[in-house]
Amino acid sequence: MSKVQKANAVIIPTWVGEFREAWNFGCAGFMEAGKILVAQLDKDRSAAMAEIGRLGLTNQVVRRLERLGRGLLDERLLTACDGTAKCLETLPIATQKEALDNGIKVVVNGGQHLVVKPENMTRDQARQVFAYDHIRTEAEQRAWLETQKTIATRAKELTQATASPFEVVGSRLVVNKPQTFTRLQLLEILAGMG
Repeated sequence: MSKVQKANAVIIPTWVGEFREAWNFGCAGFMEAGKILVAQLDKDRSAAMAEIGRLGLTNQVVRRLERLGRGLLDERLLTACDGTAKCLETLPIATQKEALDNGIKVVVNGGQHLVVKPENMTRDQARQVFAYDHIRTEAEQRAWLETQKTIATRAKELTQATASPFEVVGSRLVVNKPQTFTRLQLLEILAGMG
């Protein structure tokens, strides 16, 4: 049985404190690594990148460490791997912090909105919320949603316009849209059915 600590009448297992301490130590290490990396990149970028390459770090990790070292990345995004993290990391640090701390308004049906934490967003919500260089306002999100409806409607119309008015499926004739056939057309269709 593990030791426990009491805090505000809540029992917290000892390992939670140990984990928190180790995590904070690791985050501080990432911050320091980012600062060291930036200092070396500013001195001689190609030499620093050659040395970093020998460590086996991915380009994404190096890029994030550099942004972290320059104060352009919230440390919570360093280890995030979801799609919203990629969208957030290009935004100003104040916007990153605001979104991570308070969530982002997401417009839903009927003009209402939900406040959703970035890590809980669906892929479609992220596409709706994030523009290339900013978080879309509610008005921009409504316009984006309308554009998506228009695109879907046009795609459906195009599919319907190009779809054959009928098709032969096995020994059945399936008529896809109102169609008039001449006797000769029906005979050709029947002959093709075998």
